[in-house]
Amino acid sequence: MQHTPPAHQSVDLGGWVLRAGVAAFYIAFGAEKFGSGPHNGWIVTFDRIGFGQWFRAATGVIEVGAGMLYIFPRTCKPAAVLLGATMVGAIVAHLSVLGDPIGVVLPLAALIATIIIALTPAISLPRRPRASACHWPSR
Repeated sequence: MQHTPPAHQSVDLGGWVLRAGVAAFYIAFGAEKFGSGPHNGWIVTFDRIGFGQWFRAATGVIEVGAGMLYIFPRTCKPAAVLLGATMVGAIVAHLSVLGDPIGVVLPLAALIATIIIALTPAISLPRRPRASACHWPSR
């Protein structure tokens, strides 16, 4: 038996698209932190921060894991807290340790988008009622 949702239910398509876009950003940047080749700029950046390379890996795990959780409505807000804290840390590191005020732009934009999208109520699109397989249109 196939379950047909009631016609009054709605789909938060806009929210799914926005959350997926933010999640893709974090997953991509988090995955970059796991690289160990000579062209990985994150190694040098985290050396300059001074906490060691374990901190680079931990940041990558947080960004990838919380990025995946950010997609889903039920876990979006807790993920936003983790991702927001990570971006605040990046902003502080750019301003204090790295001495790169221009480098604040990307984490600040990510922080703002993460918070706004997580706190925005669902943008619901009404679900179109489906015609029953046994219902023939009348003439």
